[in-house]
Amino acid sequence: MQSKYYRTPSLDKFVGLLYTVAQTSLTSREPAFMHAFRNSIAAGQDADAVIDNVKHMVKGEIPEWTGLLDRTYEVELYFVKLEYAIMLLSIDPPKDLTGKQPLGSNECFQYHMDSYFHVLFGLLDRLKRLVTYLHRKFIPQIYSSCDHALILKEQSILKQIEHNIRKNKNLVAEYRSPMAHYRSPGVEALDEEKFWYIYLGLPKRLDLVEMYYLPVAKHRRLWTEMLDEGVTKVYTFIEDVFSILVTLDFLKDINGNKH
Repeated sequence: MQSKYYRTPSLDKFVGLLYTVAQTSLTSREPAFMHAFRNSIAAGQDADAVIDNVKHMVKGEIPEWTGLLDRTYEVELYFVKLEYAIMLLSIDPPKDLTGKQPLGSNECFQYHMDSYFHVLFGLLDRLKRLVTYLHRKFIPQIYSSCDHALILKEQSILKQIEHNIRKNKNLVAEYRSPMAHYRSPGVEALDEEKFWYIYLGLPKRLDLVEMYYLPVAKHRRLWTEMLDEGVTKVYTFIEDVFSILVTLDFLKDINGNKH
């Protein structure tokens, strides 16, 4: 089934190949279950009822494949969330929105910018979990001991990807910090720029929360351009990572004995 959600071409290809390989493995290990399940679905029976009727037929497990499917799904999900996060940066709150706190365009943008970074770090974290799982557990588990040279080769590829993910996370942290802390009175700026002494020296106390949101209007356009550019770089990075992952042997040899 064609998804309505966008993925980069190599991520989409990886998902498709992974699904095919895992499905092939399940079919070979659990033929009775697959036969009964597909026949019931083809007959038009309710999917929930079919699952209840045939799930007891599963005799074993495919933990290596479900583990990989879990981690790949999380990457897909956060990939989609990142696109939503960048889209929401351009949206101002409705005029009639009410609540205990005032929500104007500055507050709304800052909230969505925080969400953007949360999702971006989440995506890179989940990409690392996927690659680390492949590197440390899946590759050694899926290949037999006679494939030791192949294990080492693919682990070397995955180690390099892990290194590149760490570099990208560090780069994100570098350009997040000024936007989150120094261009408005966040805690780091208050301490390092000696702003506390300035504010305590004023004859009348300022509302620092309000001061935190005021610079947003000034920097909003620049920040939006930077974040949009960051998404483009992340998409390119994701595409490059999965372009490598789709070449791994466990996906290339779909009908081989490894599965």
